[in-house]
Amino acid sequence: VLPPLLWIMPVHVAGRILLAVALLVPVIGTVLYSNAIFGRRSYWSIAVCLVACNGLFLLGFINFQLGIGLALVCAAAWMARRETHPASTAAIGTICAILLFFSHLMGLLFFLILLGSYETERAWGSYRQNGWLIPVVARRAAWLLPVVALPMALYAASPFASVNSGIVWETGHEKLIHAAMSLLNYSLPLDIISAGLLAAFLLTCVGLRLIRVPLRSAVALGAVGFLYAV
Repeated sequence: VLPPLLWIMPVHVAGRILLAVALLVPVIGTVLYSNAIFGRRSYWSIAVCLVACNGLFLLGFINFQLGIGLALVCAAAWMARRETHPASTAAIGTICAILLFFSHLMGLLFFLILLGSYETERAWGSYRQNGWLIPVVARRAAWLLPVVALPMALYAASPFASVNSGIVWETGHEKLIHAAMSLLNYSLPLDIISAGLLAAFLLTCVGLRLIRVPLRSAVALGAVGFLYAV
C-alpha cells in the first residue's frame, strides 16, 4: 500500500495516512463485527476506541494491526451474507483470505477462527433443532474449504514453506506482559488505572448479569486464549 502512495505524495504524508488507516481499521472492524454478532447497532462497540492506540501500534506492528482489523471486517461481511448468499459469500471470503495472507498471517488465522466460530454456532443450532450433526457440519465445512485451501496453497508455494520457523517459547511472565499490550501506552501509572477501571467495570457487569456472550464469540475467545497460552 505504501510504495504506490510515494509516487503521488511526500513520504511523511503517505506514512501518516497509512498509520491513520492502521489505527482506524481495527475500530471499524470491531463495530461492524459487533453489529453482525448482535444483529443491531450499539454504542457499546465504540468502547474499542479506548484500546485503539495500544502498545502494538506504538511499537510499529502496522501490518498486524491492519490484518486484525481486516479480519474483523471480513468476518462481519461473512456473517451478514452467509445464510442468504452462501456461494457468493464463499467467493468473497476466499478473496478476503488472500488479502489477509498478504497483509499478515496472524490476521488470516484470526479470520479463520472467527469464521470457524460462526459456523460452529450455526451447526450447533441446527443440531439442536433437527438432531443431525454430521451432515450439517459437512455441508457448512464445504463452503469454508476454498477459504482455507487457497491460502494454504499460497503458503506452500511461498518461501515460508521451506524456512525454519524458529519459534521462541515465552515464559508465563512474558506472556502476561505481552497480553497487556492492548492497554499499554506512554504512561504506566495511567495504564494501570485504566486496566483497573476496565476490570472493575467488567466484573460489575458480570455481577449484574449485563454481559451476553454469544456462542460464536465464546468459541473465538476460547480458541484465541488457548492458542496464546500454548
